[in-house]
Amino acid sequence: MKKISTSLLFLFCFALFAQKDYPKGVFAPPMDIPIILAGTFGELRSNHFHSGVDIKTQQREGIPINSIGDGTITR
Repeated sequence: MKKISTSLLFLFCFALFAQKDYPKGVFAPPMDIPIILAGTFGELRSNHFHSGVDIKTQQREGIPINSIGDGTITR
């Protein structure tokens, strides 16, 4: 019993410090409007899994997209 308790305590302490801190203020939402998801990654569709994230734009077009790097945004 003591061995199990010691092992659980070790695992708990390890889990507390296993996560690395991420830099604050680096990550931002892709648009300057509230994020409301229309489709999520891995969502089951009729014959496949959805391979992206769909964000609602409040039925507006032409909203600027913020990018974290070079790339292409497709519909």
